[in-house]
Amino acid sequence: MTAKIGAEQLKRGVPLAVGGAFLWGISPIFVKAGLDRADLPVIATLISYLAAAILMGSLLLKPSARQDFAGIDTRARRWFVIAGLATSTAQLLRYIALDVGSVIEVVLIMQPGVPVFAFLLSLLINRSIESFNRDAIEGHVWYFPSVHPRSFEHRLHAASFG
Repeated sequence: MTAKIGAEQLKRGVPLAVGGAFLWGISPIFVKAGLDRADLPVIATLISYLAAAILMGSLLLKPSARQDFAGIDTRARRWFVIAGLATSTAQLLRYIALDVGSVIEVVLIMQPGVPVFAFLLSLLINRSIESFNRDAIEGHVWYFPSVHPRSFEHRLHAASFG
């Protein structure tokens, strides 16, 4: 059984996804600018996470947010910890890659894997709560050829040799 996405969820979710994609897309430019002045990717990652922790932590100033935080189910908390470890490791690797490569190269190499892994892991872990409708599956079927190893080789060659 798959979850059905309602019109209200789409109205809220699409702008949030577009905003997240925009911010995720421009962040490598800022990271590279910082790394150009301070060649310390591990420290840069730590500073980024401290800034995020301050912003996110400030949300806990609201009593209702503190109650929600304290009441998180243990199994959910475990998934969030796993996600946090994966995200922070991915960010560290991303910062190191941006330190040694150009933004264009790093983005070309990293971006194609995100939807592929998200789709496959969602099938394994979140099958009952994700929307595997015809449009979603068709979108991924059309997307997969763009990350075929041969296509990836051409992207890498284009990024490296202009």
